[in-house]
Amino acid sequence: PQEEAQVKQNLLLGVALGLITPTENKATGFSEVRMQYQDKQTGREKMQTIGADLREAEEYLLGDANNSARNVLSDALNNIGKSVVTKPDKQAMHQRLITYLHQFEATLPHGKDSPEYTLVETAIDGYIKTHNLFIAGTTVSSTTTAPATNSKAVTSTSTENIEKFRKLAQTCYRRGNPSATEMQLLERLRQKLGITQEQADRIVAEVAPQPTSNEAIEEYTLMFKAFIGNDGEIDLEEQAQMMDLQEELHLTEAQIAAIETNVRDELGYST
Repeated sequence: PQEEAQVKQNLLLGVALGLITPTENKATGFSEVRMQYQDKQTGREKMQTIGADLREAEEYLLGDANNSARNVLSDALNNIGKSVVTKPDKQAMHQRLITYLHQFEATLPHGKDSPEYTLVETAIDGYIKTHNLFIAGTTVSSTTTAPATNSKAVTSTSTENIEKFRKLAQTCYRRGNPSATEMQLLERLRQKLGITQEQADRIVAEVAPQPTSNEAIEEYTLMFKAFIGNDGEIDLEEQAQMMDLQEELHLTEAQIAAIETNVRDELGYST
């Protein structure tokens, strides 16, 4: 049934996007699969154990009594997809999913010929299409595999490695947003040098060209229109994202007020 197939795909997507994580319970020593979600009443991040392994997690989510858990996972995946609005964010999310697919392929003894690969590939392709994550004009090689994790990777990143990554990032962003191939090159270097994703994001933010005023207004308008177009309102989480984007784009309060008024008038949500 379609509903059952979607639940299975959501489980695979949850793993790919870090919402579902196999881990070890430090108190018991047993393996667990945990689902991360945000409590709607408190706003706090919480964890729910849904099985000892992914097979049990799938059976749990398919159980008639666990409809709420299915909905929580589905809502979390939809929220992530809807929050990816700007072109750079869509490109980054697309690359993140493709990179995960390559990494997963590398763990399989038969690679792309494995049935498990087909299941994950189908789930990721569906998510990309649903949320329009593919930007026309960019390509990602389907044959590239992620490098194996170096067991001797350094635990602390040296200044020299950070500067190496910064230099390549500056080259990639010199003419604007990098191509998919350049992003793959950056990601491989990040892993090779032992640089965390947080460090890489900070460096990219420093070297990426700042948008012009018109581009910044257009980007903010696009995100605000996407959020308010859902139900005519901006909730707390969406407001926080809008404030972060305003700071990132260096827009004034007057510009923000004008943008939001124009969008509300255009969509018929005038206040």
